[in-house]
Parts: sequence; structure tokens; C-alpha cells
Amino acid sequence: MAAPKKIINPELYDAVLFDLDGVVTRTADTHAKAWKKLFDEYLKKSSGSHDFIPFDSKDDYIKYVDGKPRYKGVKDFLTSRSIVIPHGLVNDEPYAETICGLGNRKNQIFSDLLKKEGVRVYESTIDLIKQFRKNGLKTAIVSSSKNCLKVLMAADIEDLFETRVDGIISENLGLSGKPEPDIFLEAAKRLDAPVNRCVVVEDALSGVEAGKKGGFGLIIGVNRKDQAEQLTQKGAHLVVNDLGEIKAGREEQTSWGHIYEGFDPGDEGRRETLCALGNGYFVTRGAAPWARADEVHYPGTYLAGGYNRLKTKVAGRVIENEDLVNIPNWLCLNFRIAGEEWFQIKEVKILFYSQSLNIKKG
Repeated sequence: MAAPKKIINPELYDAVLFDLDGVVTRTADTHAKAWKKLFDEYLKKSSGSHDFIPFDSKDDYIKYVDGKPRYKGVKDFLTSRSIVIPHGLVNDEPYAETICGLGNRKNQIFSDLLKKEGVRVYESTIDLIKQFRKNGLKTAIVSSSKNCLKVLMAADIEDLFETRVDGIISENLGLSGKPEPDIFLEAAKRLDAPVNRCVVVEDALSGVEAGKKGGFGLIIGVNRKDQAEQLTQKGAHLVVNDLGEIKAGREEQTSWGHIYEGFDPGDEGRRETLCALGNGYFVTRGAAPWARADEVHYPGTYLAGGYNRLKTKVAGRVIENEDLVNIPNWLCLNFRIAGEEWFQIKEVKILFYSQSLNIKKG
């Protein structure tokens, strides 16, 4: 039986801001190939075959270049290898040994791969974009890539977005790249949408972090790279493996239950309390398994009969309260075999966002 879809209520939001590579189009792998070819060629040439440590298409890509402006990605990766070269100029030749030169070389490699491999899209994302638009939400494409328009046109999807903020526009306006929120804020401004009524959809850790810094109403992390927990830690309110797990719309309440729609950080504490589950001996608040106590979530487990009685002086009077006391929260329990890696759940599905809460009558 398929898990119920997470529902995004269009009445809570005005606009949805989509990242491009890895969210809308399947070009993240193309970028990773281009970065690997660039850095492997450069590292072999500069260090020699004996000391050559290749660029890792997963770890190095995620840590240093994913979602970032091209020249910053070059600089951050080279810094990780203790390599310092001049920044250079944006019009440096592709083989110049400068930050800009290497960045321009990467763009050349990417363009060649794009011509050879073409552009494929995530059909589930395209379907969701159409759902949002049908429900009256504005849409924007937000990308650090200077190839954004080229990719959109190759995929014939540029008409799905009211506005575009990409690497070229960012450079012209002097906007900081991810993880700063500038390009998302610019997109919201162009759509005339309040930040707290905008949804950010990202697969890169730097992009999710940018969404959190910008104070956006809902941040959806798309787990394309097996990093669900990291996306949550960076600020994603909702993590999915594919956008086919989400739909736009409303569901009617039934006489026996209540359905929560969308995500409201201000109401999350009450929802976690109402969705608590217990058996008469202990109770666990209804938080996602990877949730940690922060300004939004307050996961916890409580033991029946475990109270703490304290006296507090308030306005000249002594008030005595007896409150439940947390016991260790089992939701974040982890384990490992001695000498091995910590156990990780490779696929996590959020169920409670769209599940009904049974309320007994009478």
C-alpha cells in the first residue's frame, strides 16, 4: 500500500521557488561529471600521478560545489586540497590556471556534455508545478547556474515559471550565492510574494540552508543524494525522496478525524502534542523520527507517573507546579556494531503530515 501524499495547502502560500538541477531537471549528474573531469585533469597535472587523489563525485560534490556559484565551487574545493591560485577575471581562457579560468573550463565541459546527453526532467516535479499553478500559486526557477535558461529551453519548460533568478542575473545584481538567501529573496520580490508565504524546493544542502536563512514559510528538501538527515539539520521542514510524494490541494475533514495540511512551524508544537502516541506506560510526541529539539520541533518521550514538582515565585506569590519529565527520546536512538558505521535508515517516509488523528466520540 502506497504511503499517503503530503498535502501542500495553496491557501497557506502564494509562490513556490524551485531549484533547477536535481529538482526540476536531471542535470545534477551532468554537473557532477563536468566537475570531476575538470578537477581530475587539473589535479593530475598539478600534483603528478603519484600524489593524485581524484575528485569524489559524491562527497566532494556535495561538500564543496553542489548548489554554489561556479567560481565559489572552484575556490572551495581547491581550498579543501590546500591549493591556492589567483582568482583571475571572468573572461579568463578556459585553460588559465585561475579560479575563473577553471570555472570557465567547467562550463565548457558541461556545455559539451549537455549537447551530447541532452536534458531530461523529473516528470513528478513537472506534474507538481502544474498542480501549483492550477491552484493559483506563482512559480519561479532559482539557480546558481549561468546555464539555467539554456537548460530550460532545451527541456522546453521555460513557460512553467513566471520569473527566473539564475547565475547571470545574480552576477548582474551583485547577489551572493547559496548558502546566502539572496537569490531566493530576489525571486520572491519579483513575484510580489511575502517570504513567509513562499515555498522553497531544494535538493542541495546549501540551498536548504539559504531557505532557512531567508525565513521562508516552507522548505522542502528533495533527498536525491541519500542525505535526508542532513537536509533536516540544514533547515528543511519536509524531506521527500521525490516530489511525486507531494500534492497541492485540500482534503475534507471527516466526522472521525482531523487532517493537517501543509506545514505551519508556528503550530507544530501543538500538532506534535495532539499526535502523541502512548500505551498507558509511556508516551511519545508525534514528531518525525529525525526531528531534533529546535525553534519548531520539541520531540520527547514521557514516562507515566514521572513528574517533577517545583516551586516558583511569580509576582510575589509562590506557585507550585507538577510537570511531566522527559525520559531519553527513543526516536533518535541509534546503534552500531563495534568498529562499524552507525546504523542509518536509507529511506524515511513522513506519514503524519497527511494522516488523520482519530478522535473518540462521547
